[in-house]
Amino acid sequence: MKQTFIYKEKFAFSYCYPAIVFIVLAVLSWFFKYGIAFKNLRLLAYPNSMYILAFCAVLFIVYAFYKYSSAKASSKNPNPIEAEDNGITFPQGKDKRIWVAFTDVKELWHKDDEDEGKQVIIYTNNNDRYEFSEDRFASAAEFAAFAEIMNANCTNITNR
Repeated sequence: MKQTFIYKEKFAFSYCYPAIVFIVLAVLSWFFKYGIAFKNLRLLAYPNSMYILAFCAVLFIVYAFYKYSSAKASSKNPNPIEAEDNGITFPQGKDKRIWVAFTDVKELWHKDDEDEGKQVIIYTNNNDRYEFSEDRFASAAEFAAFAEIMNANCTNITNR
């Protein structure tokens, strides 16, 4: 009973929001010659505050570019989730694949959140947490089939 599900990483424009905020703060710091202070304590004077804010903006731009490139690579070559008789194998990171036996799952949660959508969350016996989001599956039917397999095969669940 080996079943394969396509699981892709997605890019959201919200990864760019912190970079935009730090760019705006750096420009305001440059234009109005602001420093960074808290109450009466001056943390950074004018030129240094602009440099730090610009550096933070660059870091967040690099992070957003990394997430975009990994989502692009994932769409070209998706790492599937493979459900077998005794466990599941799924991607973790770029090249790492993890195998979890159904008997090692101690908690199984189904989350339906307005912001994050539907998710299946599992906790293993050694307290590792893994999330599977519906929007990363190829279709809602595949996510439903995956959730059904998890419900049917996970036997040592403590939160039921």
